[in-house]
Amino acid sequence: MDPVGQVGIEEWHAECLPKDKASHVDRLRREGARVMFVGDGVNDALAIAKADVGVALSIHTETETAGTAANIASERHARFSRTSV
Repeated sequence: MDPVGQVGIEEWHAECLPKDKASHVDRLRREGARVMFVGDGVNDALAIAKADVGVALSIHTETETAGTAANIASERHARFSRTSV
C-alpha cells in the first residue's frame, strides 16, 4: 500500500492553480469531507483558510511567512470563534 493510503487519505491534488485549490476544498467540504490542506501559505492562503485544517509550510522569508500566517490566523480565528467544539 502506498503511504498516502496508509494514513487514510482518499484524494489528493498537486500542481493546481490557486483558484482550483480553493475549488477542490469547497467541493470536498460540500460533499461532507473533512479537509486538510498543506501548502506554502502564499499561493495557497485561500485554500488553507477554507480547509478544516490548514498547514502552511515555511519556505519564504520571515516577513512573507509572518504576514501570511497572520492573515490565515485571523480568518481561522473568526471561523472557530463561532464554532463550539
